[in-house]
Amino acid sequence: MDTLHRVKRAKSDERGFALLYVVLAMMVIMASTAIALDIGKMVHHKIELGNWVDAAALAGALELPDEGDAETYAEEYLLVNNGGDGTGLEYEFPDTSSGRIRVTATRQVPFSFARVLGFEESTVSAAATVIRGVISGLGGVIPIGVEDDIFLEGSAYGPITLKVGGGEGSCGNYKALALGGTGADVYEGNLHDGYDGVIRVGDTFDTETGVMAGPTKSGLKDRLACSHTLEDAPEDCPRFVYVPIVAEGSFGEINGRDEVKIVGFALFFLESVSGQGVIEGTFVKKLTEGEVSSSGKNYGLEGIKLVE
Repeated sequence: MDTLHRVKRAKSDERGFALLYVVLAMMVIMASTAIALDIGKMVHHKIELGNWVDAAALAGALELPDEGDAETYAEEYLLVNNGGDGTGLEYEFPDTSSGRIRVTATRQVPFSFARVLGFEESTVSAAATVIRGVISGLGGVIPIGVEDDIFLEGSAYGPITLKVGGGEGSCGNYKALALGGTGADVYEGNLHDGYDGVIRVGDTFDTETGVMAGPTKSGLKDRLACSHTLEDAPEDCPRFVYVPIVAEGSFGEINGRDEVKIVGFALFFLESVSGQGVIEGTFVKKLTEGEVSSSGKNYGLEGIKLVE
């Protein structure tokens, strides 16, 4: 009997230990699930907050160099996306200067399941810095080199002469560039469609010699078919052209086909093309897409760039 009693008691103890192990295992699983769910919640909020500060900094940069407006615009963006009242959100602008805005934000994330373990909430944070600067690299430009000195003379609003015609050039050059190759066909195609490569400040290109009156008129014919004026033209009007800026006096210092250096970029609205291949255009300031630099001379073409 004693032996049978001991056997029954041992089996009862085993069942008790097994139940205890099951309970402990369930507690561990529940705790792990709670932590995993709330960690996932934190990750979601961190990603969301990161997107907010990125967009807020980009929005604020649109108002630079006015630092006050830049902060106001960024703040409004943050608050609207947070429900409009800033609940659980803290933010600041530790660096807002004429060409830069930095936005930092933190948000309190309440836990749902981890509360049973004594964890009430956690803090997620994000930061973003955006610079507004000059365009230093650009695609789609037309093959005309505008010399820097027209800006120095204050005559860049126009209409001004972007390309000269017969009898006005210097040593066979009429301010045309050979982008991606030489010859009339390449030149005409670049006028019509814009050069399909990206050129950057500091690059050098050969000039395209000759008056090129015919290819100039043919290349710009479809662009000039846009009947709008500068005052009412939509942004996608093909009469808006991106033009490389070359160093001052470049075309007066060369003889025949030779290299000129790119020092910047500008935007012009095409006004006319004469029978002699003379191109007239009006200077336009714009914020556009392209490679951006915080240094360099500003020729009216700027961009914004997220750097953090």
